[in-house]
Amino acid sequence: KCEEILREALEVSKTAPVLIEARIDKDINVLPMVPAGKSITEPILEIEIDD
Repeated sequence: KCEEILREALEVSKTAPVLIEARIDKDINVLPMVPAGKSITEPILEIEIDD
């Protein structure tokens, strides 16, 4: 289903802005991310994960 939505969004984006809303589990890190209370100019680009 994600691939279908992305294909449709890419097609629509040729003539109009597109926003894709995706629900991500709170325990999954998606980068880059903007920390709470920080500016968009201060993104987190990588995370060190302790094994």
